[in-house]
Amino acid sequence: MQPLVKKGASVCEAEVRARGCAQWLNIPALERPSIPNAAHFSAVPDLCYLRAITASRSPNTRWAISSRTVCGVSRLVASWDECLILVKALPHRSSNYFETVCCAGVGRDHAWRRLYPVPFRILQEGQKFGRWNWIKYQFTSPAHDGRKESQKVVPESISPTSTVRSEDRARIAASFTRESTDEAASRGETLTLIKPAEVRLSWKRKSDAELVAETRKHADLVRQSSMFDPSATPLRPCPYEFSFRWTCETGKTHVHACDDWETSTAFFRRRQAHGEIGALKSLRETYEGEYMKRGMRFALGTHSRRDTQWLLVGVIRVDDLSQPELPFGF
Repeated sequence: MQPLVKKGASVCEAEVRARGCAQWLNIPALERPSIPNAAHFSAVPDLCYLRAITASRSPNTRWAISSRTVCGVSRLVASWDECLILVKALPHRSSNYFETVCCAGVGRDHAWRRLYPVPFRILQEGQKFGRWNWIKYQFTSPAHDGRKESQKVVPESISPTSTVRSEDRARIAASFTRESTDEAASRGETLTLIKPAEVRLSWKRKSDAELVAETRKHADLVRQSSMFDPSATPLRPCPYEFSFRWTCETGKTHVHACDDWETSTAFFRRRQAHGEIGALKSLRETYEGEYMKRGMRFALGTHSRRDTQWLLVGVIRVDDLSQPELPFGF
């Protein structure tokens, strides 16, 4: 399929999705360039993606999307929202977005947000964000995710705006903490924070064959995506799979694989300073000792296709609130 580009486009990466064909876009005529460095169609059954990537980031030009219907296809309308980021899960390979990171947090309306796809490692430096950062972004409703908190983010619209003060974080975390996933489910929530009563960190080293295969897949992904972002580098796979055996305040014991990105990055940092065994020991002391004493939350979310399966997507170090009834405000 031939690449397509809008000459002079100032959007770094615009992605819109519709059933049928791409003619529903209310944009100027597209022209075929001599080199395929700016846009392409990648088609899957009954679905088209239009992605435009250029170096310019002028705010004066935007893709125009209206709510009219053309040829029986309803056009998507992107809306603006804000989210306080609490979770960044491990990056996962994606055929459409290079890599995606599922992020989660809470909005100004005190409701959860689940944000994807976020190609975090190839965002512009001024777009990257951390935990406890407020971000502003555009989104549309995902076509194949019925979870009420889920939003399909327009990646180039992401803009960090501020950081929550340390003294406010405990009140915010307390407001979204539930006793168990059962309580969260009874409230109709598919994301929640839970304060563990006991934790035990464990790990399993991946085989050499698994690491070689992962490394090769990430390298292949970068080669395939280099035409869109030459700065992309292969993700270094963590040699260990981490998991937690933990007990919630109801006394129920759980075992979850850890999909928290910060746990893997912490391992690499500590391995450089303390060696591999020292890094593992240090992580265990941090989670089972320091975090349990000072305060921690597990962030859990349901699987997109199995609403009774909860996944551990974040480990958050946050103080316990001495006065849990204190209100908070954004």
